[in-house]
Amino acid sequence: MRSPTSLLVCMLLAGASFASVAWAYPTEVETQLVKSVAPSLQARARLPLKVGHDPGKPSTCPASNNGPPAAWNYPEHTYTINQIKKAFLEGAKLAAAEKTVGNNNYPHDYGSNPPMPFDCGKSLMEFPIQLDGHAYDGGDIGGIPDRVLFEYSEGKEFLVKYCGVMRHGPPGGPAFLPCPET
Repeated sequence: MRSPTSLLVCMLLAGASFASVAWAYPTEVETQLVKSVAPSLQARARLPLKVGHDPGKPSTCPASNNGPPAAWNYPEHTYTINQIKKAFLEGAKLAAAEKTVGNNNYPHDYGSNPPMPFDCGKSLMEFPIQLDGHAYDGGDIGGIPDRVLFEYSEGKEFLVKYCGVMRHGPPGGPAFLPCPET
């Protein structure tokens, strides 16, 4: 049997060990975590995003025969307002953060492609809108014929304005076909 003195010493040592672990862990780790997370959050958004004009109506893309291959022949398709908003906002967020996805680096400038009959200026970007309603995340673009088009301007914030939806045109035809609002 142990003496009362040895039991007291064991209890004091155990208490001191427990207290040092319990008190040191939260303060050190929380401070380190805050220091490491803050820069990554700041780096994520280069400019605050401001939406000047949202999609207001569904859009219907015309049927187009872009094949061969036959998989590039697309039937008429109507996008809901929510599907359009999802693609538009995903593209706008990536653009504001100066990030892109996929081999074709979306969103990217619309460039010198033919003008679309949308009420927009010259600083335009395009971003894929998927037939299944999911936001494009960088996969194969071969089966995704449609794009949302948005205008952007940079200042103290990254201002975006929804322009419309368009579809890749057939070979030998226009590069893009507008998808009218319905």
